[in-house]
Amino acid sequence: MDWDNCPYQYYGQAVNFKHRSLSHLRTMRMGKHKNPRVQAVFNKYGDPKIEIIVYCSIEDLDRMEQIFLDTYHGMPFCLNIDPIASSRKGYLPSEDQKRKQSESMAGRYKGENNPYYGMSHSEETIKKMKLAWTKRPKRMSRSCIILNKDTGIFYESMVEAAIVAGMNVKTFRNYFVTSPRGKYAKSFSFAKV
Repeated sequence: MDWDNCPYQYYGQAVNFKHRSLSHLRTMRMGKHKNPRVQAVFNKYGDPKIEIIVYCSIEDLDRMEQIFLDTYHGMPFCLNIDPIASSRKGYLPSEDQKRKQSESMAGRYKGENNPYYGMSHSEETIKKMKLAWTKRPKRMSRSCIILNKDTGIFYESMVEAAIVAGMNVKTFRNYFVTSPRGKYAKSFSFAKV
């Protein structure tokens, strides 16, 4: 991440670039970015330009970030605080850690601590929400058959077909819900059972 109107830069890694960049922007705009240097530069210069410098496998993310940190950390324009590249990808908290976190969060938004405390939706808003709910696209049955027209192979679920197609299951499902005549209609045929 860097700014067009100043020399400052921040180096990081992401498995999901869109999610990571939106997370950075959201916390900066809220004034709560975990890196005070990045927050200060954002406060002075505005939104940064967030872009991908290097594409690599997930296994190489730490190594690639470390190369940039070894090169730039400690220079006046580098906003990274930690000189060691690290991430929490693949980290699974222990049951004890989960329990402690759950206990610390319990009751946090109950009663007067809830930001919606004492408020309620207007009748007009309730009508709009009901109308939006009735107009939503209906979920497809989980019982379905997918035919790969190229190979002639049948799949018993969208999950199975998506994995073979090398796609995210939600993305694959959306092609059939939102655009059944879209780009995958040539390769796959869908039928409810």
